[in-house]
Amino acid sequence: MRSVVAIEETPSRPLTPAQRRYNAILQQIETQKATLAHWQQVHETCQQQVAGKYEPLREALTQEQIKLLFVFDDALTRHKFSKTQTNQLTQVILQWCEQLIETSDDASLLSLYQRYQPEAEPHVSPEDQAEMDAAMRAAFEDTFGFSLDEAVDINDAESIAQVLFEQQQTYQQETQRPRKKTAKQQAKEAHEKAEAEAAHQSIQSVYRQLVKALHPDRETNVDERTRKTLLMQAVTVAYEEKNLIKLLELQQQETRTSHQIHQLSEEKINSFIKLLETQWQQLKVETQQIENNYKQMLGMTPFDKLTPKKLQSYLKADIAHLEQKIKSVQQDRRLFERDSQALITWLKYQPCYDIGDE
Repeated sequence: MRSVVAIEETPSRPLTPAQRRYNAILQQIETQKATLAHWQQVHETCQQQVAGKYEPLREALTQEQIKLLFVFDDALTRHKFSKTQTNQLTQVILQWCEQLIETSDDASLLSLYQRYQPEAEPHVSPEDQAEMDAAMRAAFEDTFGFSLDEAVDINDAESIAQVLFEQQQTYQQETQRPRKKTAKQQAKEAHEKAEAEAAHQSIQSVYRQLVKALHPDRETNVDERTRKTLLMQAVTVAYEEKNLIKLLELQQQETRTSHQIHQLSEEKINSFIKLLETQWQQLKVETQQIENNYKQMLGMTPFDKLTPKKLQSYLKADIAHLEQKIKSVQQDRRLFERDSQALITWLKYQPCYDIGDE
């Protein structure tokens, strides 16, 4: 779809290189806006599915897993297992409890976990603790080359990390001195500053024309004053956001000056292009933020390809997987409740006790 503020080419009026670049960046913006809109639509749909289906299923699975844990607990009470089997089942209960406690505040789960926790290790005397702390401080000094203040708790990882961070900051401040900029760097900065000023003046020029044309205080007709008041609000928002496309669209709509774009100088067109490139980059960043958030949730790397269609497919598969896991846990619970031998057989084929693999 061609932007309404694109520069039209005719046989008698071919486009200049700057005008072609201007049209090209307009098209890139329209394409990026469509991509962002698609992601936003899918994001909203996924959020609804997560809240309405995924999260209730995840909670239902947690409750079924807790019920299964109490079947294990009951089996240890009612049936006689070998020492190895008892240890295995105890480990299952402990490790499943640890994992479920992270997402569930069920009081009975915490009570069960506390019942199966091993006895606390023997108390360390103050003298032995002081000796171990001194050894750790000595090892720290040997490794990093500076000693820790006595006020820093050697057993507190966060405090140690903070000390290391502060030391690194101090080192950087002491070793990194500002370097004098080269003539090339100074010229580049001056050029970028001039471009930014030209872009600001360009958008300000369009804004002033619109303010002059749309100022509601100059209208005597009540309806027209109301219409222009709303338009001025839109103009102000677009100006604050540096949304050149919106300003140009309003300019074309309200002042009938779209033909003047053909008459703009190369310098003015180039300043428009700089503004549009910034707007395009902002749209790309906003799109990437949504995409990267989902990549992080899915355990993907930033370099992995993810599309809205793939995201919906992954969510659908996750929901189906949850439904299947709930059925599986329910079947296991019913089986183990009536057949302790089935539980013993199940234990033989548990290479680990991760609840995610149940």
